[in-house]
Amino acid sequence: EFNTYKNALEAAQKDGKDYTDDCQLVEHIGVECGVVIGAYENIKITTKGGDKGTTSLGNGTRVAKDDRRVELYGTLDECQAALGLARAACISQKTAEDIFFLEDYLFNAMAYFAECDFPEPDPQILENVSSRVAASIQEAQIFVRPGDSSCGAALHLARTIARRAERTATPL
Repeated sequence: EFNTYKNALEAAQKDGKDYTDDCQLVEHIGVECGVVIGAYENIKITTKGGDKGTTSLGNGTRVAKDDRRVELYGTLDECQAALGLARAACISQKTAEDIFFLEDYLFNAMAYFAECDFPEPDPQILENVSSRVAASIQEAQIFVRPGDSSCGAALHLARTIARRAERTATPL
């Protein structure tokens, strides 16, 4: 598959395209991609593609890094990371599963707002699962005072980030 990757890089260069991930890159030459859960150590930190103040949306369109859509899916990414922290600290298996669902749903929402070919997220689904997570926490103090448990603190952080994402999305 190295040749596929190499051919995709060459075609993107020739066509003046700048993609932010490998999937976009090989799709440029007609190779179909899918999401595969990988190892934690295989995390792309930087692509160097946005060094000129722009970045690519999922459809290949270049936009400014301060574009509201980029701000929105970046904020959702922060929220997803806070949820991952909550899940890692969570004692209840059922709550951990609900949090994992939220993480996965946010991934799909990020893809939608990045103008990938994903369905529009349904806020009611997020509300229902979020309510279930909140109800599963035994001590009401967990959300009143964020530092009473690691899981509760991370959920509180995710909630505040989600509120910021909502404020960012409103004008869109």
